[in-house]
Amino acid sequence: MSNYESNSPHNKCTKTSCQYADISLPVELKPTATVSDVEIECCGEPKVICECMDCCNTCTFTILQKICIKIPVTYSVTACVEDGTICCDARSCDCCD
Repeated sequence: MSNYESNSPHNKCTKTSCQYADISLPVELKPTATVSDVEIECCGEPKVICECMDCCNTCTFTILQKICIKIPVTYSVTACVEDGTICCDARSCDCCD
């Protein structure tokens, strides 16, 4: 009598078992930002508003200027993962095909 193993699918029965579960994984996100050198450009001509009074010893005026402020910001995020939990559903044991 000789022993042999057959690779025929008719001589085997394979099933995959499944377990359903609810998991919870707390994740904390921490944003960071770095500001690089700020650049400023004048836009248009300045406007001068005089506030002179004839009878005073001083003369005051206000200068108005529109400017463009360029603020380069580099953003990043760090993720921290805490210990998770798992809750197995004892009623959900099943065979998956």
